[in-house]
Amino acid sequence: MPSLTRTEAQQRAAAIRVTRMAIRLDLDQGSEHFGSRTEIHFDATGTETFVELRAIAVARLELNGAPLDPDEIQDGRLALRALAPHNVLHVEATMAYSHDGQGLHRSIDPADGEAYVYGHLFLDAAPSVFACFDQPDLKAPYEVWVRAPAHWRVLGNGAATRAADGSWHLAPTAPLATYFVTVCAGPWASVEREHDGIRLGVHARASLRGPLERQAGELLSVTAACFDYYHDVFGIRYPFGDYHQVFCPEFNAGAMENPGCVTIRDAFLFRGAATHDELLTRTNTIAHELAHMWFGNLVTMTWWDDLWLNESFAEYLAHRACVAVTDFTDAWVDSTMARKLWGHTAERSPSNHPVAGTPALDAQAALNNFDGISYAKGSAVLRQLITHIGDEAFVAGVRAYLHRHRFGNGDLADFLHTMEAASGLALGDWSSAWLQSPGIDSLHVHQDTGRVTRIPPAGYPKVSRPHTFDVAGFTGGREVFRVGGTLERSTRKWPELLTAERAEIVLPNASDLTWAVSGLDPQTLRALPEGLAEIPDPQARAVAWLALIDGMHEGRVDPRLVLRAARSAWPRERNSSILNRVGTHLVGRLIPLFLPPPEQGGAEALMADAAQRIYRDPCLLYTSDAADE
Repeated sequence: MPSLTRTEAQQRAAAIRVTRMAIRLDLDQGSEHFGSRTEIHFDATGTETFVELRAIAVARLELNGAPLDPDEIQDGRLALRALAPHNVLHVEATMAYSHDGQGLHRSIDPADGEAYVYGHLFLDAAPSVFACFDQPDLKAPYEVWVRAPAHWRVLGNGAATRAADGSWHLAPTAPLATYFVTVCAGPWASVEREHDGIRLGVHARASLRGPLERQAGELLSVTAACFDYYHDVFGIRYPFGDYHQVFCPEFNAGAMENPGCVTIRDAFLFRGAATHDELLTRTNTIAHELAHMWFGNLVTMTWWDDLWLNESFAEYLAHRACVAVTDFTDAWVDSTMARKLWGHTAERSPSNHPVAGTPALDAQAALNNFDGISYAKGSAVLRQLITHIGDEAFVAGVRAYLHRHRFGNGDLADFLHTMEAASGLALGDWSSAWLQSPGIDSLHVHQDTGRVTRIPPAGYPKVSRPHTFDVAGFTGGREVFRVGGTLERSTRKWPELLTAERAEIVLPNASDLTWAVSGLDPQTLRALPEGLAEIPDPQARAVAWLALIDGMHEGRVDPRLVLRAARSAWPRERNSSILNRVGTHLVGRLIPLFLPPPEQGGAEALMADAAQRIYRDPCLLYTSDAADE
């Protein structure tokens, strides 16, 4: 099946409007196939278009009462001709379950032999479940009926009720993009409660009932707190009815933001002890998917080149919510160690791209942009936008954007328009520099001269981004100065640096407020291996580790110096995100890729000795809150 191109999507969106989707699924036909009946109501301004369908067999095709030939389906597309102003398409087909996590996935729980089915229709898998016009800007209300084995429960985007004949009805939804539709069916274990008029539920395989019930209180409390926070920030109540989170087996991503029925990999339902950063990651995932109910679901990107309007916002808002309303007030430290490390790596790759406006000539090409740039860099750029226009204007612009395009679609121009109106500032140049230009700058501080310097990325020397950030100095475990400002040119003198106490360690971007590599001066590099652990601020320690790793990847820092820091500082680290991410990177990347083979054994022994020192420490950073008894 050819991937839908942007040009085709634009032409089809101009030609038709989908007004109703009615879907009937029969999940009681065995282990390989299921029945699918689709009724599509749509208006047309032209006489011809096409619909997507990937079926095993087609029993009925009918447009406005006239039969169509199933042999006309070519490469997963069916041409629709002689359209009327108002049209109804009926499709009855046999479809295949998937076993790769896409489409309608069916798996068997080895613990008890029970089967589970869930829909994961991202990015273009919807036609393998039902006939549809599969693009993000042809949204429509969905009503779904499901037949399933008698002992199964069915969940989906609309509130589920069971009929007298045992079938399930999912209530009509607000307008949804095709890739948000899901059905989750099986003998789920469930815990539910109501919060602020919203029915909340968490669900998992029956064999995981114990872990689910032990952790449900935390899962639902985090969800409720984030609901309250987003209602306050956005000024728009959650518009999709019930809110279920289904922990799915064999899920091929972290989670998926289906309105009303989020699917999450069930590895997040911990069977044993979990570290602080594992629990933080799960909490952040819950906050991330809930943020998508507004950014992505209520307002959906028009086409995949504005993926950032989904992912950058969910990334930023989730960390903001974690700090504001959960116990994980160190979420931005984890962002530095986990997300920015990922994003900086993407910036160094040949496939780097701008945050927004990356050409996605077809849907499949958009998959290349689900990376640390669309997520972590986009989040950092939003933080810079806030420093530029102020948080009050940012929130006002977000509210205006969501109100203006609710249940519809938006793009970069739409977002900038509302932000300019809210702030009173022209943002064209800012957007060009930050959103529409690739690459990552490096920031350098020269305390002796009081100068801060920005070096543009190789290959993009003319890109000029304003950076608002701070610089901190540390000596002997004390923070001796912290100054901040905005660097709008390639270099600028900050007089506060000259009057500040001389510091052994000087960290540009110490609070990690901007998207840049922190360049380290020679004195700082000499002092870091022994002094890093003494830095009192965990956010600054994370920035220091990221600077060392960035410098190593760019050939400016000897990997042996990073190992020296690991030997001295890593065993004394008390932030779980730093501890775990640094250890993983050094063992998985530094030793095998940056050291000659004769030195790798000694480096592994060094890390093993450091790990033993951590293990023997009575202040282990593990919790039994998620552990099975």
